Amino acid sequence: MKLKIFSKRILIAITLIFLIGCDLCNKQKSFSLKVLVVSDPRFPNISREDYNNIFLTLPKIANKFFPLNIEKIQITEEISMSEFLNRYKDQKIKGGIDLFDNPEKIYKTQLTFLCEKEKGSIVKFLKLKEKNPKVITDYILKAYAKNLKIIKSATINKASIISKNSLENSYTFWENVIGKTSEYDIILINTLLMDDSANKDFPPSVHTLIRGGVTVGAALKSQAIHGGTIVFSLFPFVADIEPFNANENVPMRYKNTIIGYYLTHEIGHLFMYYPDDYKNSRCVMSPARDFRFLDWYLQVKDGYCKKPGRKTIQYIKSFYDK
Repeated sequence: MKLKIFSKRILIAITLIFLIGCDLCNKQKSFSLKVLVVSDPRFPNISREDYNNIFLTLPKIANKFFPLNIEKIQITEEISMSEFLNRYKDQKIKGGIDLFDNPEKIYKTQLTFLCEKEKGSIVKFLKLKEKNPKVITDYILKAYAKNLKIIKSATINKASIISKNSLENSYTFWENVIGKTSEYDIILINTLLMDDSANKDFPPSVHTLIRGGVTVGAALKSQAIHGGTIVFSLFPFVADIEPFNANENVPMRYKNTIIGYYLTHEIGHLFMYYPDDYKNSRCVMSPARDFRFLDWYLQVKDGYCKKPGRKTIQYIKSFYDK
């Protein structure tokens, strides 16, 4: 009899531990976000009302995909791009666009290796029938060269949207600036953001390359409280020139929602340590293949995300913990 009572007590204890443990596993991460807005008056931007609408819906969108409770999003500072750059002019921060007319000389070896290693997911993401890594590599590099050529010659109000040695367009510059940042969780810019990290061991991501080097955002290591800061470019959503004009007929209220979803993509990197998902096109972590953000939004808005493996999460988390 005593043994049965003892066994029941053990069973109850195990059940309580399991229930408490599950509750802790499912407990939402609660936090607030501080935002810096950096604007270049030469280029299109969104209104303060648009910002407010985005920040109003963003917590709901993020919570839809991840166990996150964003309690407050607040713009703590607004500044012009020229003023922002002046803050760092004496610090000799590395950066400046250095985009190559012959990207195959820079990327081909690494990209071919990537296409061999991740062939299945890349083929699915790009919706290709071809499975030869060299052919896939050539396809990506041709798309890169085509879009980069258009972007390098594009202007708005007679101002080039990118220029050589321009810090504001340089991923490398923002990466270095953000490394010194502790005040902001998100930095929103209205200039084009180009991945010029060709000097690194690996090429930019596939989706960045096929856009001509354009990246929408990045969750970068910083001294902020969460270990990282998101830099996010609004330019691809609001520009009405080629190759971004697929979005020109999308009403602004829908663009605000789409921007909220794409910010959630970056939040997934920073707070959940999720990688880009090339396999599940319905997950918000699946990046847009091109600049058709409405099509991307319609794919992911009612979708789901499969949690990555523990090793993947630990690998990404270690990047912010260093």
